[in-house]
Amino acid sequence: MLAVGVLAGLSVLSLLTYGYLSWDSLGRGPGEAPAALGEEPGAGVPSSQPHIVFILADDQGFRDIGYHGSEIRTPTLDKLAAEGVKLENYYVQPMCTPSRSQFITGNYGPDLYCVTVVLSTTSHAVWIQLLLLHSKTELSPVIKELDFGFMFLVALFLSKNMDMMKKINYLQVIRGHQTQFKQATENMAIIGKNSEVEVIESGEVEFSKHIPEGLSWRFFQIFIFSVISEVSLLILMHKTKRKTSFRYQIHTGLQHSIIRPTQPNCLPLDNVTLPQKLKEVGYSTHMVGKWHLGFYRRECMPTQRGFDTFFGSLLGSGDYYTHFKCDSPGICGYDLYENDNAAWDHDNGIYSTQMYTQKVQQILASHDPRKPIFLYIAYQAVHSPLQAPGKYFEHYRSINNINRRRYAAMLACLDEAINNVTLALKKYGYYDNSIIIYSSDNGGQPMAGGSNWPLRGSKGTYWEGGIRAVGFVHSPLLKNKGSVCKELVHITDWFPTLITLAEGQIDEDIQLDGYDIWETISEGRRSPRVDILHNIDPIYTKAKNGSWAAGYGIWNTAIQSAIRVNHWKLLTGNPGYSDWVPPQAFSNMGPNRWHNERVSWSAGKTVWLFNITADPYERVDLSAKYPDVVKQLLRRLSQFNKTAVPVRYPPKDPRSNPKLNGGVWGPWFKEDEKKKSDKSKSTNKQKKNKNKKKASRKKGQSLHCRSRLAGG
Repeated sequence: MLAVGVLAGLSVLSLLTYGYLSWDSLGRGPGEAPAALGEEPGAGVPSSQPHIVFILADDQGFRDIGYHGSEIRTPTLDKLAAEGVKLENYYVQPMCTPSRSQFITGNYGPDLYCVTVVLSTTSHAVWIQLLLLHSKTELSPVIKELDFGFMFLVALFLSKNMDMMKKINYLQVIRGHQTQFKQATENMAIIGKNSEVEVIESGEVEFSKHIPEGLSWRFFQIFIFSVISEVSLLILMHKTKRKTSFRYQIHTGLQHSIIRPTQPNCLPLDNVTLPQKLKEVGYSTHMVGKWHLGFYRRECMPTQRGFDTFFGSLLGSGDYYTHFKCDSPGICGYDLYENDNAAWDHDNGIYSTQMYTQKVQQILASHDPRKPIFLYIAYQAVHSPLQAPGKYFEHYRSINNINRRRYAAMLACLDEAINNVTLALKKYGYYDNSIIIYSSDNGGQPMAGGSNWPLRGSKGTYWEGGIRAVGFVHSPLLKNKGSVCKELVHITDWFPTLITLAEGQIDEDIQLDGYDIWETISEGRRSPRVDILHNIDPIYTKAKNGSWAAGYGIWNTAIQSAIRVNHWKLLTGNPGYSDWVPPQAFSNMGPNRWHNERVSWSAGKTVWLFNITADPYERVDLSAKYPDVVKQLLRRLSQFNKTAVPVRYPPKDPRSNPKLNGGVWGPWFKEDEKKKSDKSKSTNKQKKNKNKKKASRKKGQSLHCRSRLAGG
């Protein structure tokens, strides 16, 4: 009778959830988010799309802002951050190109763990769906939208069988399902590889380990193991599908280093970009500043990747006044562009930070503020070479270290520039409906004046000093102004967040690694993000002592990689320069006399584990103390690695030399040349095949003669 009652309950539940799904689909327009509980549709929604201004600083260290205790004055940044939301758990990539590519294409993560299991009894088999909530995840959004109270009541009838569920091989379920979960069978996941659903690939699952602290196993059985019908899972698929987003380095092929000026490489042309998505919903899109996402062919240029206009540099660095860049001796050229052409007319010796700000002011003055605008301002500062106008040195004569002094002057100029941008937004009528996002692209470089203290490491490393960034959001549209956000945020999250704010849509076939984190920032809600794949670089210099054995047979620890899951961070291989560089290190004695805290690890170490929440400075390695955690994170790395695309890091192309392009760095790959090259290769191949056939016939005749002679 119990079995009959339960099955009847599930049938009713199926009808209810099917009705809910139908109502959910019909009650809203495509791409429209559901209203929050107790909120009328349309309440609190802006009457027009917001203006979006994304400001990206270059190589600004974590400490190098006033509110982080820097001796460098940044009054504008401090004020904007204080009146907005400071992002104090915000991550980027360790170098220029990777951060920029992930911002503009967006990619990653899970906020719920959903595992389908089968409960077998002597009389029947009942399909149930277990919704395992992560310790940091609220009972929203799915639970708030479904009537889980009724499901919990159904769970009461099944509670006497729950002991059987402490160990269940979920693979039986995946392999056994025939219809609705065909996609899951192929991907060995419930919803797919690049989704918000965590799939445990180790065969058996110890569910008891996931009990929230303070709850008994019995209590957990009754109130957390929710019995849902197969239609309910479709709802979960429907909900999570809208939230998932994607573009880690491993999914763009740019997981190694940066794009060099002479490399025939650029952001993959099949990647949809943020400005392209914003243009679809009526935005005017403009980029001012540093591109650094490749330019070897015209299709790679900013104006071909979604920007209506572009004014700035294509390379990663160059002279702030002359805009010339030498990649190597004799390989030098001019690097200032307006749209698709060299901007010779703007070669007036103006410092780039000021020149870019003037361009932004011109764009704002000429645009209609009643129409939405997206401004991507990627300042060259404070990247080397260390140059700044003389007046900005006034307050920093007391800094002995010349690099730090120049760096301080550059940052002071940048702070003033952002003040001028903000004033222009107000002057021309944009400010009240604007969202200003400020971010550094990676950590600072101590050798070039930057400081990440008290974090460990520097630019180019996967220590916190290389990837934990300065960031904040300033906007009249924020609900919780003047607050600090300590929730996990990654640079990939801006892609889905800004598209949603712009009332755009993320196509179902676009898989992303980012999340919509606007409610996290604006309202102080929990972040949907619980992990970050910092990177897997298979061609970086291998750690000499790394091995599969050191990675428990799960992962080769010679490979450079880093991953963050909740409070835990794991690094393998060679993570890079690992010192802590305190402020007093910036003496005038040079780097050899810096008072760094040198680190001397025991020989052969290629795995590190840290509790970043408790130990943000990475001083206590816990890998030996928690080997099970290490294994879990190594498995996650292995899972991510299965989705990676091949690394795109081609050798330099001699045709890239600016001398062959009028003295300008710019596209050198011509489609006509490619066709000629392909035709030439095809002709040569045909000739080779003919020659091979002739040679084969001659060879055959010769052998035939010899065989006859031998036979005679």
